[in-house]
Amino acid sequence: LDSSGGPGFVRERLALLGKTLFLVSLGFYLFLLASLVLVGGAPFGAVVRGPVALGHLCASLNMALLWLLASRARLSLWTLGALDAVSFVVAGTFLSFMTIEDEGQILQVLLALTVTVMVRAILMPSRPGRTLLLSALVFAPTVVVCIARHHPTAFLPGFSPGYQKLHMTL
Repeated sequence: LDSSGGPGFVRERLALLGKTLFLVSLGFYLFLLASLVLVGGAPFGAVVRGPVALGHLCASLNMALLWLLASRARLSLWTLGALDAVSFVVAGTFLSFMTIEDEGQILQVLLALTVTVMVRAILMPSRPGRTLLLSALVFAPTVVVCIARHHPTAFLPGFSPGYQKLHMTL
């Protein structure tokens, strides 16, 4: 982390980052529930227990924990750096759970991950190499889940079966 502002500044920025991402994520989570249950007519229990809602909620709570830890505890610069790295990789992992059963969620997850890494890049005083590495690590679990769980032709809607067959032989 760029510690030129001192550990207090880094701690405040990390707390602000956790708070911002928690509140944004919680808002999207509530919108997800409302749209599926109230508008879509889905049963509340099934929606809340589904991998999309659980992954989203766990990622949100992860950011709330980051906010709480960074704003309450006096931590060393090394510990703040570790908290920054671990919390973001864990959030990316939780968000990747949203794609386990439904490849239709991949675009939503990629959007959430993009917002997460962009907000982090804006708010955290971090060197470019660290930001690049953490951003790649945040996206990695979703890439792994997509490769392991989904057929590549599922991402090619509208293409003819011949094109998909050709794609598979390449």
